[in-house]
Amino acid sequence: MRIKNWASGIRVHASVGVAVMAASSWLGAAAEAQEESKRKVQRKERSWKLSVVSEAVPGKIGKKLTAGIEGGTFVCRSSDVPLLEIPLKTVTEISRDDDKDYAVSRWLMNAAAQRSSEHHRFGSRAYREDLEASLGLSLLSMIASLFPSHKEMVRLSWTDEQGRHDADFYLGRTEGRALRVEIKKQTGLEPRDLKKERKEEEKRLKSLQRQNSQRSNEVREKKSAPEVPIKE
Repeated sequence: MRIKNWASGIRVHASVGVAVMAASSWLGAAAEAQEESKRKVQRKERSWKLSVVSEAVPGKIGKKLTAGIEGGTFVCRSSDVPLLEIPLKTVTEISRDDDKDYAVSRWLMNAAAQRSSEHHRFGSRAYREDLEASLGLSLLSMIASLFPSHKEMVRLSWTDEQGRHDADFYLGRTEGRALRVEIKKQTGLEPRDLKKERKEEEKRLKSLQRQNSQRSNEVREKKSAPEVPIKE
């Protein structure tokens, strides 16, 4: 009888142990899933939709990416797969500039080129219709190029074992401003304004041109002035 009770107690304890292990495993998985969900929410709250141009991500020019700051690293993802990771402690310079996006104009021009690639008998009705459609799309593309959308370019420069790297990120002006503010907060670096520097350089060159022109006029006036004879 005692042996039977003892065996029954072992089975009960074993069942309880298995249940505890299963519960611990489930709680661990649930906690991990919750942490991953928090990380995704944090990435979404502090993320930017942008495109990048850099030798660090060849073949991805113009591709829309999602970027965010994760644990001190600026990460660009495509379909949740990291394509570019820049440790913010390695960033040496931040700069910004204005940019114009001609996406509508490019789309219309590509559509015109695709239509014109179709072959019809010269002078036929189909040929004339295709030519008119192609010319119409080309004209619309030229008109659309007069009204580009304005973008913000944020450039990050960083160094690693391979040397210095640059990456240009293109996004909306509001998003670009928010990105610069966040990276400045993380790195303590003051962003350079390339547009402002360009204007100041143009102003300086114009000032030098005016000074040179004024000096040239003074020299010509002195040469053309009649000589006054000296009385002895």
